[in-house]
Amino acid sequence: MKQLTPDNLSDILISTTTELDSAQDEHRKRSLEWVKAENDYRIAKATAFLSSEEKTVDAKKARVDIECETERLAAHNAEVLRDSALEALRTLRAQLNAFQTVAGLMKTEMEMADKPRSR
Repeated sequence: MKQLTPDNLSDILISTTTELDSAQDEHRKRSLEWVKAENDYRIAKATAFLSSEEKTVDAKKARVDIECETERLAAHNAEVLRDSALEALRTLRAQLNAFQTVAGLMKTEMEMADKPRSR
């Protein structure tokens, strides 16, 4: 990594903030997709359970699993994508926080360099 200067740190902060905005949008999108997929799965599961002619609860559950495989996989895949988007969002927040800390340290260092030293 190249040496941080006030100018390139400012660029990094702006870039990271822009990435954070995009990550928030992505997480929102993935969350909404998960909600729809989970709802579709639950409806399909309930419908399959109620319409099953199996005699035992375990047999009904097995039939539901077979009939709802597509919806279940879509819901689980959407959940994984939502969780991945959330982790990306958290990572960017942590990076932004670290860069803000560095910016604060640089500011303090520059202020101290401008003050005359007393003896």
